[in-house]
Amino acid sequence: MQVFWEKGYEGATLNDLTDAMRINRSSMWAAFGNKEELFKKAFERYVNTYQGFIPVAFDKPTFRETIESALRGTVDFLSTPGNPKGLPIAECSACG
Repeated sequence: MQVFWEKGYEGATLNDLTDAMRINRSSMWAAFGNKEELFKKAFERYVNTYQGFIPVAFDKPTFRETIESALRGTVDFLSTPGNPKGLPIAECSACG
């Protein structure tokens, strides 16, 4: 997930990905099938791990509270040390 986050889909090489996971290419293919499927799993993990504040915001009773909650969650997320800045994962043209 971190490799895609920092380098984007196109910028993440197979060597980058296998090095980060500490596995060889054949293990990556066996586990994920291809780079696109690995990207989808990484994005799913990103959403589940780092974007939990979004559903909370949508549960707020008013539009104003929803927007405020989403903005506060975004600021907290982006100001957390260690998180790369900007979008988590560059758009994957192969992923639709």
